[in-house]
Amino acid sequence: MSYFLLGWNARRFDFDLEGAKRRLESGKCIRWSCGNTTKIHKGDHAFMLRQGLEPRGVFGHGEIVSEVHVDAHWELPRKLARYVKVRLEILMDPKFDGILPHKELVRRYPEVHWTPQASGTRIPERVGRDLELRLSRLERDSLRFSEEDEVSSPEGRQLRRQHLTRERDPRLVAAKKERARRLTGELTCEVCGFDFEERYGDIGAGFMECHHILPLAQTRRTRVTQLDDLALVCANCHRMLHRRLGEMTILKLRQILRATAQ
Repeated sequence: MSYFLLGWNARRFDFDLEGAKRRLESGKCIRWSCGNTTKIHKGDHAFMLRQGLEPRGVFGHGEIVSEVHVDAHWELPRKLARYVKVRLEILMDPKFDGILPHKELVRRYPEVHWTPQASGTRIPERVGRDLELRLSRLERDSLRFSEEDEVSSPEGRQLRRQHLTRERDPRLVAAKKERARRLTGELTCEVCGFDFEERYGDIGAGFMECHHILPLAQTRRTRVTQLDDLALVCANCHRMLHRRLGEMTILKLRQILRATAQ
């Protein structure tokens, strides 16, 4: 079994994503151009690679269920193109569900050319197996929050335990992290740039604390929190922000770091 990249240039081709999802759910196949290659065979696996427009990256995975065949070109009249049939197993909406972003792919797998001119690029088996795991994790964890949505949730209601505390919604933190990954391809502290995964490896993957720019502790009643009301910060910067709660800001703490680094 081999692994291949099947490209989608979103600048040139309007892919019917919803139609493809319906075919996935019903167990049907889709047909996809495979460029000039004839080396893809039934039983191989393919990853769908979005190019041309952001967000760029891997957004789907499936099994090849046909040999390469020739048919009319998808764009150019009077020309022919090579195709394969793919039974999709995972298909994400890059704008809403998330994507394995181009920047992260380049950083993790530098041996792969992530901006191919045509579909049908073969990738190493090690990379293919790792992409399967990461894409499955992304699908499982996806909250289906849109970048454009005003993602919000009421927070701050007092709960009686041993002490009074403020109720927080963990979905907001997950959505904030997911949006950061889609936009930048990484999860870094907004103050100092620290990346837990880069420093600690797999154990640090996905870890980052979330700071309420307007502290919930200063709220006397429940309020609606939006993603722009949150900041992703490392544990050290988070503690420093809370040392002078309500006074210290992300910008001020960045300026302190720049000053002390000189």
